[in-house]
Amino acid sequence: MTEGYLPPTVTIHGPPGTGKTVTTRRVCQEFAARHDDVAVEYVNLKECRSLFSAAREIHLELTGETVGAYEGLDGAFAGIWAALDEYPEWTVLLLDEIDHIKQDANYDPSEFLYRLLRGEGKLKRDIQLSAWLISNELLEVDLRLDSRVESAMSDEAVFFGPYQHSDLERVVGPQLDAAFRDETLPAAVREYGISEAARRWGDARKTLRLFRRAGEAATERELPAVTRECIDANLEATDAEDVKQKLLNLPFNHFMVIASTTLGKDEDTGRFTNPSPRIRLLCECRVMISRKMSTCRTGRFGRSFVTC
Repeated sequence: MTEGYLPPTVTIHGPPGTGKTVTTRRVCQEFAARHDDVAVEYVNLKECRSLFSAAREIHLELTGETVGAYEGLDGAFAGIWAALDEYPEWTVLLLDEIDHIKQDANYDPSEFLYRLLRGEGKLKRDIQLSAWLISNELLEVDLRLDSRVESAMSDEAVFFGPYQHSDLERVVGPQLDAAFRDETLPAAVREYGISEAARRWGDARKTLRLFRRAGEAATERELPAVTRECIDANLEATDAEDVKQKLLNLPFNHFMVIASTTLGKDEDTGRFTNPSPRIRLLCECRVMISRKMSTCRTGRFGRSFVTC
């Protein structure tokens, strides 16, 4: 920036729970606090299931106002550029969970990112914008970006790898100390839990969830302290919860294809039958979520229809 340049993009990727968001926000906010000509805005796109909802979320963060559906992407971006025109000379836009925009089956994610990086309104106003894209996936592969977007992006990238044992201990250790007192978490059990979490995931959030579940299990069994058996019993439960969440976050059509091909098997006849109870439960949850997210749109000939 001292040379009058900010990279158009900085890609920050790595597995969940490795500190991407916390570290990025802290570094950028500390830098902006020391430079009056730099502004930092953070937008979480986790709940966005379409390109328009992502643009609307950015617009809301910048202006405090919501874009109407009738204004579409054009209206959302027009408002974004008008808002950024009032910002300091340099703006860093942190877009967390950017990979969620791939769930919009009606639009190409490349179009969204190209507008963000080389939109006409941005170029006309000479807005100096640097988009920091935080994702669990490698964007160029996961979003299948086209050559226009790849040429507009910079090569700046930061990878957050899974925590190793010693790093995980430093991250979660203070929180475990605060949560478990009076020797309710023996040193050997704590060491075993952190070792298993580092080997399986390297994820700080999952590790804390594991110990929370293990503590709850010990309480339910009226044990004086968490045991290794409590840890083992909840390792698989933590994994299962993560898989369930990933399934529920899939685009509806993709989820139903997986559900329809995951059939139960009759052990006596060897024939495939209806989906297993767990898959049926997930289907019911996914349908309920999709109904809540459904929006009414107007078709080409003025007829209304519901789309997820």
